[in-house]
Amino acid sequence: GQEWTTNIEILPDHGQGAYWYHAHYHPSVNQQVYGGLSGFMQIGDPLSKVPDFADIPHNLGVIKISQIGTENGGAKLTLTGYDNLGINVTRATMVTVNGEFQPEADGGEGGWQALTLSNQTNDGQFQISLIHTDEEENKTTLPIFQYGEDGHQFPQIRQVKGVLGQD
Repeated sequence: GQEWTTNIEILPDHGQGAYWYHAHYHPSVNQQVYGGLSGFMQIGDPLSKVPDFADIPHNLGVIKISQIGTENGGAKLTLTGYDNLGINVTRATMVTVNGEFQPEADGGEGGWQALTLSNQTNDGQFQISLIHTDEEENKTTLPIFQYGEDGHQFPQIRQVKGVLGQD
């Protein structure tokens, strides 16, 4: 039943890009993150510095892992927030993007679009692909280009080959 507002001064020379935040209440950081208590923060707009990309659509994908406790052979599911610290609980792991399991999105008429991905897990690495499906259900994997990582803009936009964040 309580609320508050926190104002954070961002200095002009702070790196522009995507960041995430979460509670740091010890010893329950992992339970809180796995229970969904984290958020996204965008500082500035790195693409505004690239003339041809200043006005393209921007999209956000917040990736989270939730731990789902199971009882009675899966008949009852509860959000547990437990991690792997020796707690003996039967659970399933669910990965969501913006709170949805295996979401689909309409890219509109196509063309360039910016997609900011925020991995809000403490130990998850994900293989990301964008798949275009046409009217006949034909599927094509779309190329991905990376312009920054962890709040740092790259000196040039580069095509991803292999895993995001690795050349």
